[in-house]
Amino acid sequence: MTSSSGWRLRALDTMAAVVIALIGLGCVLLSGVMAPRLRPAPLFPLLATGIEGMNGYTIAGLVALGVLAGLLTRLPAFAIGFASICLLPAAMVLEMMADERSHNLFPFEFLLYLLLQIPALLGAFAAYGARRLLFKRQRPEP
Repeated sequence: MTSSSGWRLRALDTMAAVVIALIGLGCVLLSGVMAPRLRPAPLFPLLATGIEGMNGYTIAGLVALGVLAGLLTRLPAFAIGFASICLLPAAMVLEMMADERSHNLFPFEFLLYLLLQIPALLGAFAAYGARRLLFKRQRPEP
């Protein structure tokens, strides 16, 4: 493998992580869109409503994201899990910078985000298992 093809693989992995992060954010925003009214927040009221109103659609979306990312990318499962929620802590930090009175329990929010990685992790591990079963190499008979 040449260095240029290795660079392309790393660039593709970075692109995949960015796409996973955006889709993961979309899974959380889906709950906010389905809510009857928005929760007041300094910068991102739709995101705050989505985080507080998470439902089965959010979890199912993150599991589906993990499965698709596990099947279509070469990223490890932990990178898929981290990428699926990495924009949520970034948004929290931006809101804390805009209004220091918001997110007064931010350590617990970080814990929530760590737990929110689990559906994407489970989906990625399921995809890896399915890939191993489907694409098992046939060993030649001696």
